[in-house]
Amino acid sequence: MFDEMAFDKKGTFSLGNSMKALDFSRRVHNVGCPVLIICGEKDKANIKSACFFSEHIASSELKIFDSIGHIVNEEAPEKLALELECFYDRLLES
Repeated sequence: MFDEMAFDKKGTFSLGNSMKALDFSRRVHNVGCPVLIICGEKDKANIKSACFFSEHIASSELKIFDSIGHIVNEEAPEKLALELECFYDRLLES
């Protein structure tokens, strides 16, 4: 998998580790554009952050996919596509 990415495995982990110390939590309330936050119910690594962003971004909408883990686009591609389509349609209507 890493051979197909822009980074090799070491570079990918290095990039991820370099972002661990970033803290945008005090500034997320400044986001003014519509935001769709999607997270799998079983995504233990990100569900807390998804809920935090949902609570602190006034223009956000949180969708938690039941029985889905971290890789929503692989585990539920049709459901993801439908949610994105509905979100974009609402944006166009407003």
